[in-house]
Amino acid sequence: MSTRYKTAKTAVDTKTAQMLEGVLLDTFTASAMVAVYEAMNEDNRAKFDSVPLDKLASFCLQQVK
Repeated sequence: MSTRYKTAKTAVDTKTAQMLEGVLLDTFTASAMVAVYEAMNEDNRAKFDSVPLDKLASFCLQQVK
């Protein structure tokens, strides 16, 4: 399981921003990341941690309009 997903899920569950790779992850972005991660198949989930964080957050926010 992705460490980014775990951190984002914690932010959503606790409704508190979390530090992720030196960046403060707000709950809105975290919920988008969780939704996208849970919709992915196993092959794409493996790539979730390899994408640069800023690009991943931008992609997730675009998907969950």
